[in-house]
Amino acid sequence: MKNGIICGTGRAGTFLHYGAHINANAKIVAFVDINLEAAKTACTKYNVDGAFSSLQEAIDKYPETDFVDICTNSSSHLELIKIAVKNKKHVLVEKPIVESIEELEELKQIKEQNQDLCICAVHNHRFYPAVSNAREMIKRGDLGDIVSIHREMTFNHDTIRMMESDHWSHGIPGGRLFEANPHNLYLLHSFIGDFDLVDIYGRKSTEYYNHANIDEFQAIFKSLKTTINLKMSICTEGSNYGKHGPNFFVIVGTKKTIIFNYNRLWIYNDTIINSLKMSFGELLIHLKNKLTKSSNPKINDGEGSGHKWIIEKFIGFIEGRFKEEPVPFEESYFVQKMNLKMGMLLENKN
Repeated sequence: MKNGIICGTGRAGTFLHYGAHINANAKIVAFVDINLEAAKTACTKYNVDGAFSSLQEAIDKYPETDFVDICTNSSSHLELIKIAVKNKKHVLVEKPIVESIEELEELKQIKEQNQDLCICAVHNHRFYPAVSNAREMIKRGDLGDIVSIHREMTFNHDTIRMMESDHWSHGIPGGRLFEANPHNLYLLHSFIGDFDLVDIYGRKSTEYYNHANIDEFQAIFKSLKTTINLKMSICTEGSNYGKHGPNFFVIVGTKKTIIFNYNRLWIYNDTIINSLKMSFGELLIHLKNKLTKSSNPKINDGEGSGHKWIIEKFIGFIEGRFKEEPVPFEESYFVQKMNLKMGMLLENKN
């Protein structure tokens, strides 16, 4: 069993990550938070031994820890990664992995100097069933050359999280949407590799969240053979769409075209080639019923968010059961560099 420390006691560190680690047969020995009372509360809630306000203090108390899971504000990520790596711990880190180009280049050097340690970005949407099958189809050549990709990621304005005016995500280049945009970029990268930004256009599409400079953007990318159109927005009504707004891909190849969300995939002629038996709504109900009961509050295993799968692969890699890191560092580097480029270009335009 591998032992770990979680930094950050917000929703990511507790609800999304903790149960996924337990599901992967790892043990969390401590929570770290700059607010020590928050760390103590998390420890009480999840029956974890150690509460600390400093990662180094936690490592000193539990020196045999195998990994550090970083779920704090992105401004603190690099410093925490450096402490973990200095102490020879593997690292799982939420996106955005860092906040600036300078930090990203420093992180690249750290990884190059510590090839024996896994520094894994939480690219959790990578492992959804339909996404994995789409990637395999592309890898096998089933679609031929990829001519174009359209990606739509839309949030309901009345249910989107982290839109509070004082939330840290508004301080990164481009604002709140660029906290979520890495999901789009790493999925696109996992399909076709590197690509270039052609242009980006942002605007205010609704009267909601006036503290945000934009609530929608459209970006165009290109690679040698592929044109990509990406749209993100906070514009749909939950009363019409339910919990989630439109979230899908259309990938056009010279042989086949596929349309898919996270759990179902169709060929363009509407012949289903791979589909879960459950709809997404039914899947959510199923997941709620799966929450395990204990003496503590219900523990989420991370399946509905994809954290279950990436954490299983992360723990499996550091145990030696998997030969490849769950997320190649080259992907993490490309994604954050592109995310920063997009956000900064948009801010310069506005």
